[in-house]
Amino acid sequence: YECYTGTADLYVYFYEQGLRLLKENGYLSYISSNKYFRAGYGEKLRNYLAHNSTIELLIDFGDANVFEAIAYPSIILLKKAPPLPSQREDKAVKVPLIKKENGVEVPIKGDLGRSKSPLKVNLVGDQNHQIKVLNWSANQPLNDFQKVYEKDSFLLPQKSLTADGWRLESSQILNLL
Repeated sequence: YECYTGTADLYVYFYEQGLRLLKENGYLSYISSNKYFRAGYGEKLRNYLAHNSTIELLIDFGDANVFEAIAYPSIILLKKAPPLPSQREDKAVKVPLIKKENGVEVPIKGDLGRSKSPLKVNLVGDQNHQIKVLNWSANQPLNDFQKVYEKDSFLLPQKSLTADGWRLESSQILNLL
């Protein structure tokens, strides 16, 4: 397992294996402890998920006693695919047409070299992918889940979920931190 660290909660391996077993563009959802958000053993898993999936939804219930069998429950919904490159032209990288001659890169001559529009190659990963996030407060009744979700959930750029720890805060709070 790429996420193996020696000591970790077993669900770390279920995440990796579940993602491996999915078909491209398939969805995976787990309810598990949120400990991997910040724990040292979760670093490889956080990195793996960030680079091999598009995270659609993260709900952190924190101290709320939502599920009797899980301490610090969370819900994640992800898609088996890295964040898709943007289709907008301004996100494309213009690549000059070149070749190597004697170890030196030189422009290609002929019709291709005179092309008015160079090749465009999309960047890997959409730097603008937004995850729907909710931090549940322990004092909120679960009967109000839909209202609270609609009112308190926010969008978080996936690129802000780094291997050193996932902080589920709004962009404004993350900028202050």
